[in-house]
Amino acid sequence: MVYAATFALHWEVFARWLVDEEKDLEYMCVLSNNVQLLLDALSEEDVEKATSVCADATDQLKKLSCLMAEFDEARTSPTTKLWLMYMDMVMILRRFIHAQRAGLWEEHLAEVEKMLPYLVAAGHYKYVSCLPHYLEAMRSLLPLAPNIYRELKDGKFTVRQTEGWFNGVWTDMALEKTYNRDAKTKLFTGISQQPAAMEKYRKALPVRTAVSEHTKAMAHLDADDTKHHKDSQGAKEAEGVREITDVINSQMINPFTCEEQGLINNSTGQKATSADLIFTPEKGLEALAAPRRTDSQKVTKIKLSTIAAKPKKSMSMAFKAKKVYEEENAVVRNLYFVQDLEEDRNMDMFGHEWTSCPASLFEPDLSISHSLQHTRFH
Repeated sequence: MVYAATFALHWEVFARWLVDEEKDLEYMCVLSNNVQLLLDALSEEDVEKATSVCADATDQLKKLSCLMAEFDEARTSPTTKLWLMYMDMVMILRRFIHAQRAGLWEEHLAEVEKMLPYLVAAGHYKYVSCLPHYLEAMRSLLPLAPNIYRELKDGKFTVRQTEGWFNGVWTDMALEKTYNRDAKTKLFTGISQQPAAMEKYRKALPVRTAVSEHTKAMAHLDADDTKHHKDSQGAKEAEGVREITDVINSQMINPFTCEEQGLINNSTGQKATSADLIFTPEKGLEALAAPRRTDSQKVTKIKLSTIAAKPKKSMSMAFKAKKVYEEENAVVRNLYFVQDLEEDRNMDMFGHEWTSCPASLFEPDLSISHSLQHTRFH
């Protein structure tokens, strides 16, 4: 929803730029008509018509993409570039999910590669240590294992539980919805954790899961109104997008109209000490290329300056001395008042934290021991 709101704001400024720059907009009418035809074809579930309309709209979309790239390139504000980078990151993720659901092998690999610079910059070094090897191995499959390559090319790297065109899921997600779900809830309940027993039930797990799923389906335990759920969810998301857009326009700085030449937090207006963030992809690629040049086994960590929430204030020496004096004075004062108490009352007093306000006015943190019984006074 944040991406949809951001895209709406981006498009609004882009549309004004097209008019101001007097760009040729005849193709926009053709594109708009094609989009309406596409929506009609999808509502009618006419795949052939939808495919034909998409092909007709390709030229208009290419022209639009070139103009949008020209518009984005003309933006000089680091804040605008940061949010354009955010949109790029979300689009990588969306295309990656699309590749998984549609079973598009080459697109899957392409989006994984585009993720790498951001993963390096974000410090996800466990992914960085394996993804380059994964990409190299998968792109070497054609000469080394052509049969496996053809199977993956046909979309058999994703799991489909029902027939269809756009319903593939990751293997780990499919496992969580089938074998792992029942194993974590009912099928392993009360079973010994001995390796031999676990091995026996693990071999029977696929059959037990199938029986469980068919039984629930027969009893209509998993039945729900999917269409109604999707419609209501779509309405909620549309309302959420409108609310986010209104908040940005009324209470924040629109990142696409910002002309500030320093990187700022568009919510608080705070300026960053550095604009390194907008060069995240370039720095990530440089960090990935460095090990090849130096024959190193590790990718060098990247330290990017971010927009701090609140700069830390250092205490002056005088203020520190005052705090120490106040703390020591409180201890001496309390010791003076308890010196004449009987031993049992004395031990009771030392068994509680000495505070500047009664303990009944706050809830103490039980994870921290406040007892002074073992404190040594010199």
